[in-house]
Amino acid sequence: MHNLIDYVFPPRCAVCDGVLREGEWGACSACKRRIRYVEEPRCLRCGGELPYGSEEEYCPDCQGRSFAYEMGFPLLLYVPPVSDAVAAMKYHGRKEYAAFYAAEMLRTFGASYRLIAPDVIVPVPISKKRLQKRGYNQAEVLASFLAEGLGLPMDTGFLKRIRNTRPQKKLGEEARAENLRASFLAEVQSAAEENEARSTPYRNVLLVDDIYTTGATVNACAAAMKAAGVEKVYYTSITIVNRN
Repeated sequence: MHNLIDYVFPPRCAVCDGVLREGEWGACSACKRRIRYVEEPRCLRCGGELPYGSEEEYCPDCQGRSFAYEMGFPLLLYVPPVSDAVAAMKYHGRKEYAAFYAAEMLRTFGASYRLIAPDVIVPVPISKKRLQKRGYNQAEVLASFLAEGLGLPMDTGFLKRIRNTRPQKKLGEEARAENLRASFLAEVQSAAEENEARSTPYRNVLLVDDIYTTGATVNACAAAMKAAGVEKVYYTSITIVNRN
C-alpha cells in the first residue's frame, strides 16, 4: 500500500519540491548541501549568526535593546533556496515540509530545548482572516511536530492574535513593532470556564515561528505571555534574516 501511495503521490523535497530518490527523506541530497545553517558564533539573544571570529556576545540589532524573550534558536539563514521553500509552506499549502524542518530543529537544538525545560510549546498565532485564507497556521504545524518530538504539550489557545495587522513583510523595523502593538493576548482560563483548563500560567514557554526578521512578532508574543504570568519565553524558528 505504501509503495502504491508513494507512486501516486511521491514524497518531495522540502526545499526544491523535486521528487525524492529512494533512500532520501525530507530533502534531497543536493538541497541538504545547499541550505545555510546558522553557524557559531551566535548572538546570545536572537541566536543569529555573528561574523566569523567575532568576540561580541550580541549582534548589532540586539546590542543595547531590551527584549521580552530570553533567547532564540533559529535553524537556518533566510536565503534561497530555503526562503522560497518557507514561502511555499506558508502561502502555497506545502505544510508537509514542516516535518523535515522540525526534524532538523530537534536534531540541532534537542539538547538546548531540554536544557531550558519548557512546560509547553506555543505557536505564534495568525488572525482568523489569514487562517481562513491559508487553511492552516504554518507555525502551528511546525510546533505540533516539535511537541511530539519533545514529548511536550502544545497549547494553541493560550496565546491569541486579537488584531488583524498589516503584513509584516511590507514594513520597516519600527513600523513592524508599532503594527504589532496590543495585537496579542495571553489568557489563563479558569477551571470554571473549562474543566481541564489551567488555573495558573506556564513557567517556561517555547514559542515557535517560521521566520525571525526583526524580532517584533516574537517580542510582542513574549510580552503578552509574561503579562499573563509566564516567567521565561524562548523562541525557535526555521529561519532568521541575517542582518550582519
